[in-house]
Amino acid sequence: ACSGPETPSPPTVATAVSPDAALEPKIVLQFGHGQPVVAVKWLNGSRHLLSLGEDGAIVVWDTQKGTIVDQARIPVDGDPAEAKYLWFQDIRADASGDRLSFLYTVNPQNVDELCPKAARGASGQCSYSLDLATRRVTPDGTLPAPAKPVEYGRTDIALNFPLSPDGRLRPVAYRPGTDDLALVVSSTKDYECDRTEQCNFLINLENVDGSAAPRTLQGNRRSMLYDVGLSADGHRLVKMEATNAFNGTRIEALNLADGSAAPPMILDRHYSEVTMFDDDRFAIMSDWDMPGSSPEYGVLKSAPVLVVDRDCASDEDCPGLESYQQMLSFDGKGSFLGVGPRPEFVLNPSMMSVDDDAGADDATTAGISLYL
Repeated sequence: ACSGPETPSPPTVATAVSPDAALEPKIVLQFGHGQPVVAVKWLNGSRHLLSLGEDGAIVVWDTQKGTIVDQARIPVDGDPAEAKYLWFQDIRADASGDRLSFLYTVNPQNVDELCPKAARGASGQCSYSLDLATRRVTPDGTLPAPAKPVEYGRTDIALNFPLSPDGRLRPVAYRPGTDDLALVVSSTKDYECDRTEQCNFLINLENVDGSAAPRTLQGNRRSMLYDVGLSADGHRLVKMEATNAFNGTRIEALNLADGSAAPPMILDRHYSEVTMFDDDRFAIMSDWDMPGSSPEYGVLKSAPVLVVDRDCASDEDCPGLESYQQMLSFDGKGSFLGVGPRPEFVLNPSMMSVDDDAGADDATTAGISLYL
């Protein structure tokens, strides 16, 4: 349920930047990798470093400032986190230097579950192309296959973490010299690194000659922030973060023009995604694989999609839609296409209550519904 007014926090969790003339202004969260870094690629000499996480997360770093210039992700079929089951082989630059290729292999038994058809090559590889101007990643099965694929992925430190072009810097994300190649990782002040939400997997840039202390590419330490949304005019930012016990959600709307903020919404259900409709309205959605875990309602009930505007947020009574496995924004104005199985229970679509007496639903029955 929603609680009373709470002191707004300052809008410092994200930065609207335009790192390249070819890019539209966007929010770039200054969080690093939440999964181990498997490989890096130097860009623009030694000015930028691209790092690839085990989960397919791509981060472009400014090596001098230590800030994150942009982020992208390797797209897979199904849950994005399943990218960790692709076997990394190589990152290659094309002759023009305008694109990078990400080459993987995959267990043939899992190819239909992980690798989009457009990414599948004739030799069984799963490959993607990154446009360095737009930072968009697209499946590209036309790329040449790795010359000598390594089962379970390439782990050669020298190949995955090459020296900078001038030979002065050595990127280290695994710590060589131990049997298990211990990860370079940081925990938050209040938590040990025992859950992804609280981990940072770092990249240390070591001076080959030992003349200076290593520089660390980390970004901000992991927080409970799940998602942000930015209005088309760039004036309104919606921030979504988990509550302390990860069984609730805090939603805050910030005015970037004057620094003001509306009283936050405190929900007793788990949400993970913000979709902006216009300058005043947005939707919040749950991760269907990680439904709300309120002690009162249990852990088997997926939170409904809520459509939020200023009035309903103030009244603590926003309209909701029963959540399907995928909720796709149909027209950008509040209509959704619900695809796949429905949650195990029929939910009363409100932020205040759940009607478990409405009747059990068959969680295995797939369907398609259109909410207008």
